[in-house]
Amino acid sequence: KRKMKMLVDLMELLVKIILIMGAGYFFAKKKIITPQVKQSLSTVLVHIVLYFSILSSSQQALNTEYLKGILMVFLASSVYYAVSIPVMLGLGKAMGLSRGKKEIFTTMAVFANVGFIGFSMISEIVGEEGVLYAVAYNAAYNIFFFSWGLSLLAKGTGKTQKVSPKDILTNKMLLVSVLAIVFYMLPVRFPAFLSTTLSSVGGMMMPISMLVIGAEIAEMKVGDILRDKYSFAVSFLRLIAIPILMIPVVKLLSFSANTAMTFVVLSALPAGSLNVIMAQEYRCEPEFAARAVAQSMLLMLVTLPVVIMLVKVI
Repeated sequence: KRKMKMLVDLMELLVKIILIMGAGYFFAKKKIITPQVKQSLSTVLVHIVLYFSILSSSQQALNTEYLKGILMVFLASSVYYAVSIPVMLGLGKAMGLSRGKKEIFTTMAVFANVGFIGFSMISEIVGEEGVLYAVAYNAAYNIFFFSWGLSLLAKGTGKTQKVSPKDILTNKMLLVSVLAIVFYMLPVRFPAFLSTTLSSVGGMMMPISMLVIGAEIAEMKVGDILRDKYSFAVSFLRLIAIPILMIPVVKLLSFSANTAMTFVVLSALPAGSLNVIMAQEYRCEPEFAARAVAQSMLLMLVTLPVVIMLVKVI
């Protein structure tokens, strides 16, 4: 009965995601969600709703097990980034990728869509406890992406770029993440009217993000997405290989059920949209980055439910 309930809950979540993405696709085709509207929704999501969601997660009752989970997720994700970046660089070299494509291939395979999709998924699957762990995971993401990741993209275009500690420490997402953990550790909580406001706005994460993704897919040529073999390599690594490797890791480290679910789901997400934005800014294979993001988003609808069931069963 328990496994059947898990399956039913998972299918309901998947159907919800597909329906909202379908609505985004439909309204984009009808020119209701125009590129300008999509950009505005993305801005609201990343710069308002995401912050509300992160701060809302800090208002749970203080629990030493949660603090342990936060620390374990941060350390584990830091090790993941430190190991996976050189491994993916070596893989790109072995595949014979040219300069530029090798670097963007590495960032696409390593850095998932944690901020845009991850928080909404974890909020739906695990709840606010999971969002706290996602905050810790995202803190490591920001540290590595805005230092090593950006240096790689600069190198891919024949340039060198040094990122100072100040650039990393003043990143807004990292600052809000640290603030949420500080609020969580304090002995007092926000008044009810403020905490409910935070949770109400933060609750818009999933529907807005899925609408935007649906609208994004509506602008893409499916043929181009399905013909790119290197995008398939990114999708395989991001959606299958990495999360499958993470499952025995979380079991070996004795992660709690919710901590393990959060860590593996965040490892099973499609390539991050931030890769495309930065690839465009650095002029480092932005078309390839866009195709890989689109393809992995579509394939996630098939692979993520399987990964979730594996975490619950194993």
